[in-house]
Amino acid sequence: MKSESLGGTREQARSDHQTREIQAANLSRPFDQPYHGTAVKDFKDALLEYDRMYDPTNHFGRTIAIVQSSGTGKSRLVKELGNHFPSLSVCFRSTQEITTSWPPGDSPALEFFVKVGMRRRSGGSLPGAWVKVALDDITHERNVDKSVHDRLDAWGIAARANGGDSRHDRFIAVVELAEHRLIAEQQVLASLRKNLMSSDVTNSVAPDAITFGDGRLVDGESKTLQKGNVAHDKDTLQKSILTWHCELFELLAKPYFDQLGKILSANNIGRFLIAFDECTRLEMAKETEETKRTKKTTAPQWGMSLMALQRILKASDAYTFSGARFWFLLLDTASYVTDFAPPGRNVSSFRLRRGFISLPIWSCLGFDQLKPEGQDLPRKPKDAHFLEHLKKYGRPYWSTLEGHSHLLQGAILKLVYPDLTFSPFNLNHVFALFSNRVLLEVGSGPAATRLMAESVRTHMRLLVGVRAGNVVITKAASEPMLAVAAAQCLNTNTKVYQLAMETLIEKLVEQGLVLDRGVQGELSGRLLATFARDRAALTNADAFVVSSPDGLSIQPVTLPAFLMALVGKSFFDNERTVCARFLEDNDDVWINFTHFVQVEKGISTIDVDDLYDAWCRTAAIQCTHNQPIIDNLIVTYKGDLNAPFDKKNLQYVVFQLKAKAVPVSSTIADALVGPFISAKDAKGISYRYKPKGHLVVIMDLGATSNFQGERSRIKLIYGKAKRGDKGSSWAGYADTDADEAERYCLNVRGHDAKVYPLIAKFEDIFDKLFHRILACEQESLQRYADKMDVATNVLALNSSY
Repeated sequence: MKSESLGGTREQARSDHQTREIQAANLSRPFDQPYHGTAVKDFKDALLEYDRMYDPTNHFGRTIAIVQSSGTGKSRLVKELGNHFPSLSVCFRSTQEITTSWPPGDSPALEFFVKVGMRRRSGGSLPGAWVKVALDDITHERNVDKSVHDRLDAWGIAARANGGDSRHDRFIAVVELAEHRLIAEQQVLASLRKNLMSSDVTNSVAPDAITFGDGRLVDGESKTLQKGNVAHDKDTLQKSILTWHCELFELLAKPYFDQLGKILSANNIGRFLIAFDECTRLEMAKETEETKRTKKTTAPQWGMSLMALQRILKASDAYTFSGARFWFLLLDTASYVTDFAPPGRNVSSFRLRRGFISLPIWSCLGFDQLKPEGQDLPRKPKDAHFLEHLKKYGRPYWSTLEGHSHLLQGAILKLVYPDLTFSPFNLNHVFALFSNRVLLEVGSGPAATRLMAESVRTHMRLLVGVRAGNVVITKAASEPMLAVAAAQCLNTNTKVYQLAMETLIEKLVEQGLVLDRGVQGELSGRLLATFARDRAALTNADAFVVSSPDGLSIQPVTLPAFLMALVGKSFFDNERTVCARFLEDNDDVWINFTHFVQVEKGISTIDVDDLYDAWCRTAAIQCTHNQPIIDNLIVTYKGDLNAPFDKKNLQYVVFQLKAKAVPVSSTIADALVGPFISAKDAKGISYRYKPKGHLVVIMDLGATSNFQGERSRIKLIYGKAKRGDKGSSWAGYADTDADEAERYCLNVRGHDAKVYPLIAKFEDIFDKLFHRILACEQESLQRYADKMDVATNVLALNSSY
C-alpha cells in the first residue's frame, strides 16, 4: 500500500508538471502570433506627446508607468515595441505563475533585487551591468550588418521559463557583473555613504528616522518633525537621498549608458526603451535582521525597492548621452507604481520624492482585439453559448485558455486572485463578481479609490484613466468569460448567492463604496433580472456552466422559464387566459444574457446586427441615463437554436423601472413598447419593424397597492401600445397608434417576495437596497416626497427627448 501510494504521488507530480508545461505552452503560443489592435501605434504616437510634456525639473524621471489589469497585453506591447525601437526588458514575475501569466520571469534579476539583507549590493549596479552586457551584443562583430534593435534579438522573450535559453544566460551574466562591480567599488561606495551621512543627514535628521532603501521613514518620523524646521529637514533628507542615487548612477551605470548613447546617435536613433515588467515585485525587499531587532536603519539600505529604482532612473536626467533619450517603462497591475491610490493608514505620507510628479500613466492597451468576425461568428444560435466562442471577447488572455479544465477555472482564478476560491464574505470578490454582471458604479473617497485600485490589481477591472486629485476612472467592460465565471461562483448554491447579496448591499452599497445613482432603481432591476435568469438556468442543471462532448457552455433559457423564475409559476397558473396565450407564443423564445452592458446613445431604433452582437457576447443592455420609455433591453431569439442562424428571429424584451409610491398609471403602461429594429433585405434596402407579440415589463418597484378590482399586484395584458404624452417625441413610436405593434405588457408592483418569490431568502437585504433610492424611509410618506420632487422639477423638458 505504501509503495502504491508513493507511486500515485509520483504520477500526480508528473501529471501536474505536464499540465504546467501545457498551460505554459498555451500562453506562449498566442504571444508569438500576429499582433492585433492599435496599441503599438497609439503608444508610439503618445511617446511624442510624452517627449513634449517632459520637464526634468518637474517630473520624476523619464518613466512611463503602463498600468492595467491582468491579461490585457502589457508585456506583449513591450515585445512589439521592440520591433520599432531598440529596447531591453526584464520581467520579475514568479516562475510559479507561468501557468496563468506570460512571459516567464527573469529569475536571476529578481533574485538579485529581493535577496533579504543584501550587503554591499545596490540596484544601481544592475542597470549599468545590464546595458554593458547588451553592449557586448550590439558591438559584436557578428552583428555589425544588423540594425541596432536587431542586434538585441538574443534578449527576446524565449518560449521556456528559464535554463538553457540565451536570454536567461545573459541575465546570469548581468547579475555576475553587477555583483562584481559592487565588490570592486565597495570602498568608494562606503566613502560616499559616510560623506553623505556626516555632511547632510545627521545635521538635521535623527539617524533612526532615515530609510534610503525603500523611501519611507521608520520609527522616527515624529522625532524628525520635532527638530528645527520641518520643511528644511525634509528638503535636506530628499537632497541627500537623490544625491546618493545620482552618485550610484554615475559610478555604476553612466559609463555604459554613455557608450550606448554614442552608438544610438551614430545610427540616428533618438530613443531607447528599457522596461521593467511586474515591477512592484521589487517591493518584496525586506529589512535586515539587525533592522528588525533594533528598529533602526542606517542610510542607505542595500535592499532595493521600486521607489529606489525610480530614483536611480531619475538620476539619468543629469546627463545627455549624446542626444539619445532613454525611456523607462514600468509595467504592472498595481496602482502604486505611480501612487495614484491613497496609501493605507500604516504607510507614511512622506514618499521622498516631494517636488516631482509622475508622468501620466498609460493604460490604453485596446480591447476586443480578437473579437470574432466573418466566418468565425456563430453559425447557429447555440454556438454563442460555448466558452470556446465567448473567450474571444474582451482581453486577449482568454484566448490562451484551452481545454475543459483550464477554460472556466482559469477565468475564476483570475477573478478571485490571489485566492483560489470565491468567498461571499470577501468585499473584493463580491465587488468583482457583481461588477462584471450588473454594472456596479463606484463611489468616491479614499476607501472607494482603494477598492478600485485593488480591483484593477487583482480582480480584472479595467483602468481607464487617472486625473488630478487621485480621481481614478475604472470600468468593468463587457467580458463574457468574467461574467460566466462570476455566475458559476455565485450559483454554487442559494446560500452563497444570499451571502454575496448581503455583502454587496451591507458592506458595499450601504457604506457608500458602490452607488445606485439611478432614481428609478436600475440596480435593483438588473439584479432581479440577473437572478431570475440564473434561477431559470439551474432548474434543470446543477451548475451555470455545463459540460458536453462539444465543450463547456452556458445554458439559454426560454422566456417563459425566465418569467416564471422572476414572478413565480403560480401567477401563470392563475391568470390562464392571457398567460396561456403568452406561453404558447413564446415557448420557443430564448434568452442567453450573462451580464449587462451600458450604452451611451438613446435607443429608438436598434440595428439587427447590434442585437446579433449582443446575443453573441451574451449581453443585455442598460440604456443610457434619461432614455425615454425603456430602461433595459434583453435580446431574445425565436426558433430552433440548432438551426442555421436567422437574424430575422432576433427579438427583445424591454423593461421600464419606476420607484414612486404612486402606481404607474394605465396611460403610462399603455405607452410602453419596444423600439424599431432596422435591417436590410437581400437587395440591401433598409427597412424597420417591431416584433409582433414582444414582451414589455414594468417594474413598478415603489408601488404597494393591488390593481383596481383585482387581488394581485401582477398583471399581464396583450394589445397595441398607445403613444403617451411624455413620450410623444420619442422616435421609437410608430407614426400612428393604428400602426403600433401588438405586445404583451407585464406590470409588477412592489419589490418584495410576494411578487418576486426568488428573493424570499434575502428579502430584507433587497429591501435595504431599494430604500436607498427613496426620499423617505417610511413608505406611507413617500408619495409626498414624490410630490415635492415633481413640484421642484420646473424644467422637465417633457417634449425634448
